[in-house]
Amino acid sequence: MGLYPARPARTDRWARWVDEDARAWVKPLLAGARFEKIAESIKPRWSSTVNGRYLSNGCQHCDALQGDFPVEEEVSDLVREDGVDALDTLLVVEVPTPVWQRVVHGERGSGSALLM
Repeated sequence: MGLYPARPARTDRWARWVDEDARAWVKPLLAGARFEKIAESIKPRWSSTVNGRYLSNGCQHCDALQGDFPVEEEVSDLVREDGVDALDTLLVVEVPTPVWQRVVHGERGSGSALLM
C-alpha cells in the first residue's frame, strides 16, 4: 500500500510507503469505498522478524503476513522503472494538508520511508 499526492510537492516525487499508523488510517477509507476484502486483509499479525504483532498487509487468500520489506522492495522496483503509474490506484480521497503531513512525516517528523 502506498500513498501519493495528486499535486505532489518537490519533496513528493515518489509514492510513500506507509507504516502501521498510515495503514490504520487507510483501512476504513478502503472499507468505505467498497474495498472490504482489501481492508480486511489489513490486521494485526505476528512477525518473527520484529518478534511481535503489528498492523500489517496480508494475503487475501491465505491470510499470510506480507512483510514490509519484501513488499516495499517489489513496489520500489516498479516505481523506479515506470513511475507511480505502474501501480494500481484503488482510491482517490481529499486529505487535509495537516493529515497528509502527519501520515507521511509522522508525529515527530520521522515518517514513512520513500519508495526509491
